[in-house]
Amino acid sequence: MNLTKSSKYLMDTVPANIDKIDAKILRTLLKDARTSFATIAKDCGVSTHTIMKHFRKLQQSGVITGTATITRLKDFGYEFPLAADINVVAGKEKEIMETLQKMQHIRACVQVIGKYDIHAVFHVENIEEIEKIRDAIKNEKSVIRVGLTATLSDLSHVPENLLIEPMEKKKRG
Repeated sequence: MNLTKSSKYLMDTVPANIDKIDAKILRTLLKDARTSFATIAKDCGVSTHTIMKHFRKLQQSGVITGTATITRLKDFGYEFPLAADINVVAGKEKEIMETLQKMQHIRACVQVIGKYDIHAVFHVENIEEIEKIRDAIKNEKSVIRVGLTATLSDLSHVPENLLIEPMEKKKRG
């Protein structure tokens, strides 16, 4: 194993060093990203400036990487979130993912470990589009199998349910 790759992997998997205030900021913003720093400060019993400093630290350390707007896609005519789970010929994952990422209606595409090699999410307007996507994926020569699941209700995003706790400070013995 390449030492550089393993070192990078270890760096990427080290848990963030967050305290009680950081955890409160994260839990609050995951529930409602529009919550003001003043409101968070009041809940934490600290100044707004303290919350701003902690927020900047979370950004600089890569814990907070950005924000996203979540829309109700049905308002734009997209009736079905569609999950496509795909098996491909070994070594062709990147090639198929690049092809998928160019497809109309794609929302996400990731390589996975398990029963399938790739998981992709589309938003489609009707059953005919589901069939077109299925056929387009199946027609790729490196694709072995495609499993589709259409969701009949809106996706429910509940990131506030993530367990975010402060890191325990290690005692020196």
